[in-house]
Amino acid sequence: MHEVNSPRTDDESIEQEIVRKGLIAPRITPAHIEGVIVKADYRVFPGTMLTVCCLTLKNGYTVTGESACASPENFDPEIGRKVARENAKQKIWALEGYLLKHNLGLNPIPLSVPDELLPYRKVELSGTPERAAQNARITGVATDESNW
Repeated sequence: MHEVNSPRTDDESIEQEIVRKGLIAPRITPAHIEGVIVKADYRVFPGTMLTVCCLTLKNGYTVTGESACASPENFDPEIGRKVARENAKQKIWALEGYLLKHNLGLNPIPLSVPDELLPYRKVELSGTPERAAQNARITGVATDESNW
């Protein structure tokens, strides 16, 4: 019998290492990923060992993850749900990472600003006041209307 070890690591242990090393730049955390999930649906297709997890996010977008078992003797629905959910969550990491990078590009954060002041930093945006207000809602930062 062959065993294949997954290269995946535990999100929480990685987060602890990041904190321990003092890496304080904006990032996505495991708690954030869990926080954007509002619903999880699971399905095992009849006559298969395929488990699919569909996660619904706060904005209504959905991501899916799958788990398939090679040996019927090893099929366990609970393990299938866990693996499928983790696979779906990996897709959320990519989406949220993209969104964070996009928002940081719109509103660069100087590393010298203490964390507690980040919500109040000045955001310089081109465009209309409506666009600036939309970006402020997305990024959670204060805007200065005198820039318009």
